[in-house]
Amino acid sequence: MLRWIPGALLVLASLGARARADEGAPASIQLGAPGDGVSLDDIAVVLRLGETGTVATVTLSLSTTRPDPQEVLLPIAVPRGGAITAMEVTLDRTRLRAIALPAGAARTRYDAIHHQRIDPALLEWAGTSDARDQLRLRVFPVVRAHTAQVVLTVALPRTASFAIEPIAPPVGQIAIEIHDRDGLEDVRRWDRPTGWVAVALSAAPPPARRAAPQRVVTAATSLFAGEPMGASMRAWPRRQSAPVISCALGTPDAFYGVRSVDPQEIRALVTLHHPQLRTCYQRAAQRDHALAGEAVLHFAIDATGAVDGVRVDGTLDDGDAVACLASEVATWRFREGSGVTAVNYPLRFALSP
Repeated sequence: MLRWIPGALLVLASLGARARADEGAPASIQLGAPGDGVSLDDIAVVLRLGETGTVATVTLSLSTTRPDPQEVLLPIAVPRGGAITAMEVTLDRTRLRAIALPAGAARTRYDAIHHQRIDPALLEWAGTSDARDQLRLRVFPVVRAHTAQVVLTVALPRTASFAIEPIAPPVGQIAIEIHDRDGLEDVRRWDRPTGWVAVALSAAPPPARRAAPQRVVTAATSLFAGEPMGASMRAWPRRQSAPVISCALGTPDAFYGVRSVDPQEIRALVTLHHPQLRTCYQRAAQRDHALAGEAVLHFAIDATGAVDGVRVDGTLDDGDAVACLASEVATWRFREGSGVTAVNYPLRFALSP
């Protein structure tokens, strides 16, 4: 019987959608469809068994045959009592290790560099149920002829069996290695499986009491992997579909009156908010495709990090866009400083060619 679980995952009830706490229930990881245009080619799992639990290293290989870059949108569900503790992403031979960031900051940073066509990845909270924690993986870009790899480290309770459940078109291969304290115990492979696969784990003494693994991905925290802000953009091909209105934001040559907040910190935070600033311009440019110009943001950062005295002037001649920019800047928050920092930050807006 199939039922719908929040997070866009179809779950086999017989495999523990109503998971029990008893040791006989399989520890299973569920994977949804990776998004339109993206294929989940291979899944490789390495299980390391311990007396207090199991550590699963899950490697996902993703690809596309489409000519334009694709974004992965992969729902993932792990059993309650387990937790994803680490993530690495390899795109075009570049390996990125994820760090834990506040959920809002992680999503803003992902959106910002996604627009710039650099290599970001994000694992974020999508919800929970009595049986599972629902997560969502985002990776951009997956490009034709360049397989993307995502490696997840998952801490699981010690159980008698393990299952991997891809709820997606057929996967090329699933491989599972089992390591106990004496080394490699078993290797199993399934070519083009059409459903879930499971393995029995060797008998072990009753699990010792232990603290549950700390959740890294929660409603308040996400795992983010990406190049540092300011890294040079990669030359990924632009999408061939009809372009949407966008804008080019210039980098200021100087800051005036800076006292306690470093210019690099200001530039980094403004860059994080490029998507919101761009949206202010896009709305106005939908009405006037010839709209272009410079908007200079004038504001002060007080000792608490709050923004005050926001004013926008320049050559961008649209009242709604200017008001939107001012409202956005007023919501920003910087680190605390030793005094007031006065900022003049020019942005140059124009339609993409």
